Amino acid sequence: MRPILLFILAVLLPGSAPAQEVEIRLAPDGALYAHTTNARQGYADLVVHTIAIANTGREPLTLDGLRITVQGGDHAITRTIPAAQAVAQSADYAGMMEAGMDVLIAAQTLNPDGLDGLFGQAVRLSPDAMLEAGEAVLTNGYHFSVGFPPERAVITAILQRPDGTVFNLSETLAVTRYDPPIAYISPVDGTWLMHAIPGIQSHHRLNLVTEFAVDFFRVDAEGETHDGRDPLDASTWYGYGEPVRAVADGEVVFVIADQVQDRAAMMRQDGETRQDAGRRIQRYNFMRMRENFRAAAGGNLVTLRHEENGRVEYSSYGHLAAGSVTVEAGDFVRQGQVIGRVGDTGDSAAVHLHFQINEGPDAFMSRSLPAMFTDLEPVEVSLDPGRFVRAPVRDWEN
Repeated sequence: MRPILLFILAVLLPGSAPAQEVEIRLAPDGALYAHTTNARQGYADLVVHTIAIANTGREPLTLDGLRITVQGGDHAITRTIPAAQAVAQSADYAGMMEAGMDVLIAAQTLNPDGLDGLFGQAVRLSPDAMLEAGEAVLTNGYHFSVGFPPERAVITAILQRPDGTVFNLSETLAVTRYDPPIAYISPVDGTWLMHAIPGIQSHHRLNLVTEFAVDFFRVDAEGETHDGRDPLDASTWYGYGEPVRAVADGEVVFVIADQVQDRAAMMRQDGETRQDAGRRIQRYNFMRMRENFRAAAGGNLVTLRHEENGRVEYSSYGHLAAGSVTVEAGDFVRQGQVIGRVGDTGDSAAVHLHFQINEGPDAFMSRSLPAMFTDLEPVEVSLDPGRFVRAPVRDWEN
């Protein structure tokens, strides 16, 4: 009698959903990691990544919206997401799937089978807020900046049954600060512009597999990334060919070493507007990603497995120069050993090193982790990190 009683209670309790009527799946489904953005003032930020809501029942349901509340102590901050916003983002993902880019859904859900794997049954994305049986909405990338220590994030879907009854379904994620178990050295020598440092302006931050990734650029005294000669020649870019070193002892678990960059395809052409160039390059990268997502995105890439005191992390080094990778899967490398050279392969128009730490061996299917470097220090001490900027030289009359 106990299962029957539980089912009856689930139906009768106000504001709750009957068993298996609708389900929420989150990625990651463990703790979210807060990042300190201003230690002096006590500010932190975090990202609620993938939220998937599926109608696993028989009757249609309407998504009225989402509510995300970040809590800590007596403090809370809430954001309401209109159904139209979530559905529009979900429609973009549906377009990717129709174009054969299911791998992007797999990466966003941390599941090789995408939504089907996430829910354990066949699921299709809904074209609107009306969720028919077997339909879902997929939305992601909700950033929060808070002035209190965050402890949890409560994600609530607001839904409506055909009879007009409105009910809520919630899931809670713990929020914590990640304590890196391994101290790494820098993967590059000397002075570099460390770009895409975790923050809302980082192009990595809202992507759950690259959230804490960083990019290393070599620049000159003017802040330029290349010497002004032919930009199609990779050797005219500062940093090209510089050694890339293993950040800690480890085993090589994944290698891409056969990529050669078509720089002309990746750069703005004569007479081409910035917008037209962006669209053309996007189409070019899209076609390459359909053929081989990992190679098209990361180019020549090496992933190492590190273990210390029973804890394991994986470091990845992307966009390595053509022909520069010196290791193979199964090799054991020592901290500081050269594993490749800074390059431009993959989804990269500018020469730089992409570096990230992940919790799993697949840099494209496992969540990103914060890294701790023991040998990096600021070139100039400042209260604010700043960024390189330039104003035009003008001929002022006074």
